[in-house]
Amino acid sequence: MILHLSYLLMCAALLTAGTNIRAQQKNASWNADASVGALSSAPSSFFRSVPGIASPGDLRYDPVSGGSRLQGALGADLPVLGELRLGVRVDMHQTVLRYEALERAPIATEGGSVVTATLRHNLQTSMTLLGAMPYVRYEPTTWLSVGAGLPLYGVAESRYTQTMVFGDPAGIRFVDGSLEQITAKGDVPNRRSIIPMVTMFAEGTLPVSSSGTWVLVPRIGLTQALAAVTKDGAFTMRSFSASIGLRYRVTMRSDEPNAPEPPKQIPTELPKQNAPLPLAIRVERDTFVELTRGINETMTMLMNTAVDTIVEQRDGGEEQKVVRRKETYRMAVPKPPSVLRAALQLRFVDDEGEVTQDARLSAVRVESRRVVSFVPAVVFDNSSSQIPTRYQPLTSQQARSWKEASISGVSSGHWQYQVLNVIGSRMKRLPSTTCTLVGADDAGSKEIALARIDAVREYLVTRFGISQSRIQNVLGSENRGTLPAGSVSLEQSSPELLAPIEFTVSTIETQLPRVQLVPDVISEAGVRTWTIEAKLRDVLVRTFKGSGSLPSSIPWDMNDDIEAEEAFKVPIVLTLHVNDIDEAQTDSDPLRISLTSRLPLASASRPVKRTEVLTFGHDGGTRQSSPIRQGADGVRPLAEWTMRGLDPPERALYDARGVRLSVQVLERR
Repeated sequence: MILHLSYLLMCAALLTAGTNIRAQQKNASWNADASVGALSSAPSSFFRSVPGIASPGDLRYDPVSGGSRLQGALGADLPVLGELRLGVRVDMHQTVLRYEALERAPIATEGGSVVTATLRHNLQTSMTLLGAMPYVRYEPTTWLSVGAGLPLYGVAESRYTQTMVFGDPAGIRFVDGSLEQITAKGDVPNRRSIIPMVTMFAEGTLPVSSSGTWVLVPRIGLTQALAAVTKDGAFTMRSFSASIGLRYRVTMRSDEPNAPEPPKQIPTELPKQNAPLPLAIRVERDTFVELTRGINETMTMLMNTAVDTIVEQRDGGEEQKVVRRKETYRMAVPKPPSVLRAALQLRFVDDEGEVTQDARLSAVRVESRRVVSFVPAVVFDNSSSQIPTRYQPLTSQQARSWKEASISGVSSGHWQYQVLNVIGSRMKRLPSTTCTLVGADDAGSKEIALARIDAVREYLVTRFGISQSRIQNVLGSENRGTLPAGSVSLEQSSPELLAPIEFTVSTIETQLPRVQLVPDVISEAGVRTWTIEAKLRDVLVRTFKGSGSLPSSIPWDMNDDIEAEEAFKVPIVLTLHVNDIDEAQTDSDPLRISLTSRLPLASASRPVKRTEVLTFGHDGGTRQSSPIRQGADGVRPLAEWTMRGLDPPERALYDARGVRLSVQVLERR
């Protein structure tokens, strides 16, 4: 307690003296530095057994070795008297200490005799220390300085491990067969809250900037603890450190640059002449003002000083010698926030490409050639073995005249329910093809699974005249492929049987207007990046982005990214995001496009022709919960016709396989 109090009184005296002396100086410079290096620590004295660390009796622990760890530090100092400087330094590092204690104990040998063996108790500690150190530093030269400090350290974290091995005779194993046993471990007990130390150090300086503001500082130091880590006198250490740091020198003045004070000492040595000329002293000061980010108040720093002597003629023709002192200052002024504003406007474009203020909708006739895949499976109802009526079973007479071209995708319902008719007509048309029926076993009910297979085979044989020898039966399980329970899958040896279905549909569709997006940005610093986002139901459907100056207008055909039916339900929201060179950012007010009425549907004289291809597949093998399609810059809902008319069992099949739709416009209006 007395040591701590003396230490604090001494630190207070040093700080008070430094402050008083500093206040008397009109010009001074202070230093701030950061460093990183390595610290090698070692134990410095022995100790006896410590309460809280298990040991057999009173053992003497002698120092063995230490370890090297990283050290980081921050510091600052200022001049107090001549070349003497006063500063404070904080650092954090780890230290490792190793001790050894020997114990003599009798043991029994395998032959039954008793010998005295030496047991070696190895104790290792690892501690993280955090401390602050006031110090004084003396600069005898411009490139070398020495100093001393009185740091106070606290133990932020500590661990110890104690092991035991046979030292003499060596190699003896313990009862459990091990050569070494752990006898104790945990946190170091009974630690001091504060550990005082003393440090001596030496520093070099290597300028890395022409003005001398930035300096590279190599540093070495030696530290000795004045007290042990524990209150029982255990774990006393010393350490040697070597580090490299970067120092920033700042010169502060108490007077303003516009009201200079003449220098007290100016070199005035002039060449000897027969008749000495009148002498004049002139001080010239240049101040450079710089707008700086990251500061809250104006700062003035002396950057350079030069002294020279010239001869000038006075008004009367007489000559005089002038000693000039030139000083260059840098004034850092807080930079005000740059101006950055953004707005977004909208223009509508008619069919002739002319800009108009009216949002015109149009109704067009669309001829779509649809190429669609189907799932070769029949899902039965509950425990029934009858083919469900939704699969549109035909009579023998109807099957003879049924054509695949009769599937329109509109009046005939969903094409999935024509799967048996498609397979049967193709096998009838291609007599060399075969088919395998795989029935899913419902929790071990083989009878129902076999009955369902027989129902599908009988339908193909009796309706389309397929030979039974071309149809094979296999009893599987619901884990086979992606088939659910209660289903029969149709597998084939010929790919022609499962080729996609093709049909043509003619519809009348409402076309959304084409628009021009007109960004309006005012940026004092200059635009770095910009983004325009279009959202529907908070889902991103389109993105326009770039860097640098924005274009005067951006064309957008909303039909490429949004279904007309969705646009009538909720507004389309557009927002402009802008980032400038000074890292400021702003957003425009949201621009909403609301369609509250639609044109009456009418046939167009010239239809729009397109091809729509529906396939199955997942990205990266992941399952999608709902069918989607990828637009130009976003994801939006799949066309409604792809799933219209599907009951829940078959919809689950399509969701499990992942539906993808690609659209190619062959001819526009």
